[in-house]
Amino acid sequence: MKRILISFYFLYMFISSVVLADPQSVLQHRLDQVNCIYARFHQKIMDKNDILVQESSGELWIRRPNKFYWHIFIPDENIVISDGQEIFFYHPLIKQVVIYRIQNALNYTPFILIARNRNVDWKKYNIVQKDDHFFLDPKRSEKDLIKFSIEVTKSGMINWFSSIEEDGMYSSYDFNNQKNVLVDTDKFKFIFPSDVTIDDQR
Repeated sequence: MKRILISFYFLYMFISSVVLADPQSVLQHRLDQVNCIYARFHQKIMDKNDILVQESSGELWIRRPNKFYWHIFIPDENIVISDGQEIFFYHPLIKQVVIYRIQNALNYTPFILIARNRNVDWKKYNIVQKDDHFFLDPKRSEKDLIKFSIEVTKSGMINWFSSIEEDGMYSSYDFNNQKNVLVDTDKFKFIFPSDVTIDDQR
């Protein structure tokens, strides 16, 4: 009886390792290791000719699923908040906020893929893994599907993330000072300033 149990145990471990060997499963599993994250980031945007278009830096808070607070300090302040249902793009300089439903926001912030980490999203991509690097190509040519790459450690920490749009525009995000901290849900509630203009795209 003991030998049979041991045999079943090793069979289970073998099947589990085969399942986890799938790049999509590995990526989801790694991202699920950490549910709350704080990090500083540095972003670069390059055109199709590798010419630098813009650089920015700021701070990021994530609380999975679906909640994040993305605060760009320079060159111009911008805040992107997801409360789990809607995403708010706030531009303090022009005093405007644009609102989208979260399921329609991938065009405007591909980072939502990481924040919600849903199986249905990853299935839209062919995923290739090389060590801690994951490369994602859309299975179908659709406007809201962009090429991605991401480096995620086995402990779930994100080192960098990049995307390539249809017109060849390349965006990269380097993360540092990353911490696994509990983030209060109030952090992800957008409070409308009294003088803000609202562009509701829901």
